[in-house]
Amino acid sequence: MTRPSLRFTSYMLIFMGLMFGLHPTSVHAQQVSADIQIGNGDKTLNSNTTLQTKAGDKLTIEIFATGYTDAQGLEVILQLSDLTAFVPDGQGNYASGSSPEFEVPIKSMADNQFKLSTVTFQAAKSYTGDPKLVATLSLTLSETFSSASITILSTDFGGNAVDPNIAFTLTPPLNNLVRNVSVTRRHSSARLTFSTKLATIDNTVRYRVKDATDWLTVQTDLQSSTSADLITAVKALRTAGVNVQRATPTEWATALTTANISDTSDTFIAAIKVLDAALSTRAHEVNIAGLTANTQYEYEIVATGIDGDLSPTKTGNFKTRLSADVRPATISNINTSITDKKSNHHLANQSQQYHTIQSLCTRCFRCTRFFGCRKRNTFYHQRIDLTPSPPTKPDTGY
Repeated sequence: MTRPSLRFTSYMLIFMGLMFGLHPTSVHAQQVSADIQIGNGDKTLNSNTTLQTKAGDKLTIEIFATGYTDAQGLEVILQLSDLTAFVPDGQGNYASGSSPEFEVPIKSMADNQFKLSTVTFQAAKSYTGDPKLVATLSLTLSETFSSASITILSTDFGGNAVDPNIAFTLTPPLNNLVRNVSVTRRHSSARLTFSTKLATIDNTVRYRVKDATDWLTVQTDLQSSTSADLITAVKALRTAGVNVQRATPTEWATALTTANISDTSDTFIAAIKVLDAALSTRAHEVNIAGLTANTQYEYEIVATGIDGDLSPTKTGNFKTRLSADVRPATISNINTSITDKKSNHHLANQSQQYHTIQSLCTRCFRCTRFFGCRKRNTFYHQRIDLTPSPPTKPDTGY
């Protein structure tokens, strides 16, 4: 009975070795790298370890390796910081994966760890060139996602586990905040000035009489007056970290080719620079006309980023000024006497008014010397400035 038992044990060890990549010949100089991307991945290794993501995004982790010899499979273990940040499949797995090298995937979850084991029943694989794609893992962010991290704990090509020490950080996009709102009020209009935290391609202001039903809208026209190719080009350049105003011809060509834009003319590039300069401005102004005097209004401001992300709504209110009083001023009960040296004025209500008299030459309209102008036959205009006592505010502001 001893020999069959040993034979059976040997068969089981061989099968487990095939399934989990355990092979008598271990890996030499094994190197593992990885990146993370939104979408399906591009099969090209990059340095992305931090992503700005949002609920519903599909993420792809790409694993690249070299230095493995006679491997029958690959095992990858991921640590997920918060399972509620990800969407599970019907079998309770919070990720899925596959390998172009080892065609059979086996998935499992234990606590917050996801294990992908991939094996091949064909010839063992060896590779020692530049790192190449050996596995991809996919995850989808749940509606409750706020932030999370994913850590690759280990990779194993067969008895030689390596800790690649790779951690990915997922954060929500930076909110573009509207702040420092200032309202300049007039009796029939208002000017709203404000700043934004990030670049915006559109700013929308809604306003209405306080507690009214319908909103009126004022919108900047940068987005509507800009072609989609220009916006795509600026986004591609900024994503690539290219300084648009100082980019070299090579940087221009690379970024535009990546964005699938064929227009590299001087005119197009000049337009890109103009748009980039406009997007670099954080100070904004919106004018509202056709308002009713002495009326309370409320407003909402929303800024739109170049990626289409909306800022949180900034709200506020203001009251328009009273209508302008355009009636001509009238001064009565003034007694005036003029000699060749001076002009005397007497107001009936001097006890309640202070007054200042200034003489202005109506010929040259400059000198104020009473009867002191060198020009002959000169007439003088008397301006009387009245100051109430005690001082009071005008009855009209506009």
